[in-house]
Amino acid sequence: MISPTTASPAIDMFKLKLLNRMFFNHYPDTVFTLDLHYLFHTVNTALCLTLQLEKHELLGQHFAKYIAPEEHEKATVHLLAASQGQTERFQTIF
Repeated sequence: MISPTTASPAIDMFKLKLLNRMFFNHYPDTVFTLDLHYLFHTVNTALCLTLQLEKHELLGQHFAKYIAPEEHEKATVHLLAASQGQTERFQTIF
């Protein structure tokens, strides 16, 4: 058994990444990350179910393609702020 005081930093980092990935994939709400061009970088299962698409169909696709047209302006404001280094979280309608 590895105690918290003797565990290596690499093992702790691995466990943290695994926990984050499990949380991301199984979170009941839609969660995703975008690259600097607003293309889907990662998507969770809830987003796939909402859009009725497979992960491979979404990855690399532009975010705006999937949100309601009336949401584009609001999303653009948040995405521009994020591209300037601000942490942004917002809700939108798919």
